[in-house]
Amino acid sequence: MERITYFLPSDRYKIGMPNDQKTKGVQNMDIAALSMAMSQVSVAQSASLQVMSMSKDMAEQQGQQLTEMLKSVPAPHPNLGGSLDISV
Repeated sequence: MERITYFLPSDRYKIGMPNDQKTKGVQNMDIAALSMAMSQVSVAQSASLQVMSMSKDMAEQQGQQLTEMLKSVPAPHPNLGGSLDISV
């Protein structure tokens, strides 16, 4: 199994130190573990985007249904609000 060694940004100055001091702050990571972690993140992102898309579609559908419902409801009284009487 291949391993990748990388230095954290704060460990750059440790390059010239003896081996026992170099390993402090250095992290080893398996390629397979990294690949699995990246795959899991990708799957989680994909699922999240799918859920957001479904909720957006549902909100659009509910908005259209609400406008149709409001159009179908008659005014409370046909003569109210048609004219305004003003006396000075």
